[in-house]
Amino acid sequence: MKKKIRNKILLACSIGKNTGAYVRGKYLAKSLSKQGYKIDYLNTFKSMPWGLYYLLSIPHNFIRIMFKKFDIGIALKPYPNTMYPILLKKLTGAKAIIDIDDLDTCDTGIMGKIMKIVQRPFLKYFDLILVHNENLFHLVTEKLGLPKNKVLQIEQGVDLEIFKSLENKKEIRKNLGYENKEKLLVYTGHLNVASHLKDILEAFKLIINQDKNIKLIIVGGGPDVKYYKNLVKEMGLENFVDMTGYIDSQEKITQYLNIADACVVYYPAEDFNKYRCSMKLREYLAVGIPAVCNNFGDLSNFKEYTYSFNTGDMQAFKKMISKAIYGPDGREKKGKEFVKSNMSWDSITKKIDERIKKC
Repeated sequence: MKKKIRNKILLACSIGKNTGAYVRGKYLAKSLSKQGYKIDYLNTFKSMPWGLYYLLSIPHNFIRIMFKKFDIGIALKPYPNTMYPILLKKLTGAKAIIDIDDLDTCDTGIMGKIMKIVQRPFLKYFDLILVHNENLFHLVTEKLGLPKNKVLQIEQGVDLEIFKSLENKKEIRKNLGYENKEKLLVYTGHLNVASHLKDILEAFKLIINQDKNIKLIIVGGGPDVKYYKNLVKEMGLENFVDMTGYIDSQEKITQYLNIADACVVYYPAEDFNKYRCSMKLREYLAVGIPAVCNNFGDLSNFKEYTYSFNTGDMQAFKKMISKAIYGPDGREKKGKEFVKSNMSWDSITKKIDERIKKC
């Protein structure tokens, strides 16, 4: 008997459509379709404060997923609003895959204890578990005891068709409202507890105290937008910081990266960040812009290509921003080639496709 060809995939993201995880799902869907799969990416709504999103999305996702027909279900992030209904669809013969892209199963505090109870016991029932770095691989195989033959370590990818160097940057700069000769530092991301934007603002203020020719552009929205707007005012930076709010177009985000003199990302030395992979850093490098970051976790893997500094050293942070803006030495060019050669979504989904066929 011939093995059934499984070619219809349902992708379901556990968090809102205004988050990086949901956007990442779009990239994954696009690349999987190139591998010949029919993709159904479950539409969702924007994230909400106080956990309302999860309460509302559980019945919303359950009903929709249970009535859909697919051969393979992929839950993006291990939360009950997607992992439970996709596991239940195994009763109809579908294969179940879960994508763990950070420390979702090992959060701390009360919420962490709840997540361990509702997540960990069910991971073993998935046919394939995707993780994004070596630390996560060891965590799920050694600490959680999941069999290694069920776990596939993949890279955090970049859509190289979108994130690339553009021509006519002067015109783009003008269209975005930056006609002056000021230097531009860009941060992109979903503004929530994991953005660590306060640390970036503190380093930026050190620069502004000496150099008022630099502007920080914060590209993105999220539940903490109001908090960060107030923080910018409290720090006296309102004349030096622009906040774009949520931008739905990745192409427009690429435009902001292309007008940047440098880009920035920062991960404090916390367990949560040890298991994260920075999508934004890879996008910065794909565009070929000098990228400033600290040397913790996944970020430390890019020391050769970034303007890196020791975590927590704000003076070094300030110096590296200035160096990246005023005296880049070309390491970003090597970083661009590295990302292009190793981190395209198309190459990543080829590995996923090979493993799916073995399920």
